Amino acid sequence: MIVPEYINRSFFEQVLKCGFKLQDFKLLNYDIQFGCAPGENYCSTIYRVVINYQDKDGKEKRVQCIVKFLLNSDLGKQLMARSKVYEKEVDMFDRIFPKLSNIAGGTIFGPRFYYTLNDENAKIIVVEDLGEMGLKMANRQELLDFNHCELALKKLGKMHAASMILADEDPTLMNLYNFGLMEGTIEDPGLLQQCYKGTFPMLCDIVKTWPGYEDIAKKMEKLKPNIWEHFYDCAKTKLDGYRVLNHGDFWINNFLFKYDEQTRKPIDIVFVDLQFSYYSSPAHDLQYFLNNSPTLEVRENQRESLLRVYYDAFRQTLEDQKQTNIPSFGDLLEDMGKREMYGFFTATHIFPVIVMERQSEQGSGIDGLIDEEAAKDMLKIMLTGKRFAEVARSFLKHFDKMKVLDL
Repeated sequence: MIVPEYINRSFFEQVLKCGFKLQDFKLLNYDIQFGCAPGENYCSTIYRVVINYQDKDGKEKRVQCIVKFLLNSDLGKQLMARSKVYEKEVDMFDRIFPKLSNIAGGTIFGPRFYYTLNDENAKIIVVEDLGEMGLKMANRQELLDFNHCELALKKLGKMHAASMILADEDPTLMNLYNFGLMEGTIEDPGLLQQCYKGTFPMLCDIVKTWPGYEDIAKKMEKLKPNIWEHFYDCAKTKLDGYRVLNHGDFWINNFLFKYDEQTRKPIDIVFVDLQFSYYSSPAHDLQYFLNNSPTLEVRENQRESLLRVYYDAFRQTLEDQKQTNIPSFGDLLEDMGKREMYGFFTATHIFPVIVMERQSEQGSGIDGLIDEEAAKDMLKIMLTGKRFAEVARSFLKHFDKMKVLDL
């Protein structure tokens, strides 16, 4: 395993000083392993590190942490800098999450922040390794059942509510979060359009071959020339309705679950990967999640139940903090209706990545999607898989019913 030169002995001495608040110690050694498989995290490489040190009394001790090295290719760095992914994630871990936790009665939303290195050629973030406490990712190929979804949306409701209070107390804290994952314009394409520009045309060609989908295929073909205009428009921060601080990339791989040792049922969840957080309608996180992470059965039969779960946690958190101007469930449903196109984007462009059945040999992650030849192979794998086709047949009928394809 080749580790970036910036992740070295001096680096871990700073981690111990700044993150673990140690002053009189001797670093003995450290062990670095991959924190997730290559290609699982599109914007960075994740390492799990064990650090052994000697304290001031001569006793040998060890600590663990997660080290996140952000994408470092030339084009990747340009796109990531433009999206402010590093600045947002550091601010969320270091400043915002602790404030939200205090507002929400001590609720833990994410791992503790330890240290960061901000170099021209290296953006590195170090956080708590929650694996030590038994938290782990769910299997993205299996997607999330109702119990997992319920946990995720309860905590998201608390986070959104706490962020409303925080933004009211200090609006300047939201200044960094004025755009999210869908950044850019037709004239100046952002990260997503550059990565996924070939997705919709390929999907249109595939849907044409499905018996019974002739009308939907025709509507998609009509949408194709202006699809990114519709995507950018639906993602804009609009001043109608109410706003919260969205996670911004709320999907199965960005959750760590804790399980009951006897029943093996999920009992808690924390959020990671906060590069795309932004201050906008709560419907963005909800449309994104509901169209990328639940199982097909949950999508088709329990969508409104999950919205109720989310809203009840949202309302209760505001009531606990003596807030009076609380948006209604009807307000939430109205916002969801206005942002069905964002759900359509998620289902057609993000969900295929989640159920991708194997990695391309020509490339992976953002670098692979930016490379034209690698991207073609990756998109073919994504859009022709059996899992994607099964769910796509369902969600296309949903969006057709919601008139999303009639623009």
